Amino acid sequence: MNETRLVTSSDWLVNTTLSNYYQQKNFSNLPREPTRQATFIGAILAIVFIFFGLIGNIILITTILSAKKLRSNIINIFIVSLQFNDLLNIGFNQLFVGLSYAHRHWVGGDLICTLVVYFSTICMGCLLWHHCLIAIHRLIVVVYPNFLRRMSVKTYVIVSLVITRVLPITCCIPSFLTDSIRYSHRALRCSIGNKLQIFINITVLIFLPNVIIIICFIVIFVHVFRATNTTVRTNTNTVSASHSLRREIRITKMFAVLFILFFLGYHPYGFVRAYD
Repeated sequence: MNETRLVTSSDWLVNTTLSNYYQQKNFSNLPREPTRQATFIGAILAIVFIFFGLIGNIILITTILSAKKLRSNIINIFIVSLQFNDLLNIGFNQLFVGLSYAHRHWVGGDLICTLVVYFSTICMGCLLWHHCLIAIHRLIVVVYPNFLRRMSVKTYVIVSLVITRVLPITCCIPSFLTDSIRYSHRALRCSIGNKLQIFINITVLIFLPNVIIIICFIVIFVHVFRATNTTVRTNTNTVSASHSLRREIRITKMFAVLFILFFLGYHPYGFVRAYD
């Protein structure tokens, strides 16, 4: 009887050990959610970002659209288009992301969860291609002014605004066809599970426009450097032309500084979101 009791105790010990092992293994396989502290900080930052972002965009759009002189400038047209893109991103995408941080789970339902992924991709691509086409316009203004005089500004604006939206929408086709968007417990929102879609996002929507922007500014500043040396040797009859060139150079430098700040501030976030 003592031997039987010993075997039973051993069996109970083995079963308990195995049960604890499988419980720990199953628990470790469960999706990890962000901590309460992380979601609290994320929710606060999202609220601040949404509040000031909406106010800033609305003020800028109102200022440009209220003045006829500002509305007629091609750069301001691109800026207004960018602000409407930001309003969609802040007022829809970031709003639901902030709510998910505040509630520690997704609150928008399956359809909104999927739409946020698509709209985030479209807004990211639209933003970068806007900067790209602004850089191309600065290249034409500074380096090829004769071509600018022959070019239809209205046609360029229409084609550019169409490209900035149609291209990102087209890039979303792989995810749409494969239905590869899934909810992520770690991110508290839906994310892309298609490797082809991730590759397209990084190459077409991030890498390609950045390369074009960098090339444009390099060509512009090489041209400016040569033009500056040439202007020193010219007579006073070209004062008006050189003044116009200096004005365009100042504008181009301003956009170059803005792009560098944008590159350093947005791209780490953009790469994470594209991979996510």
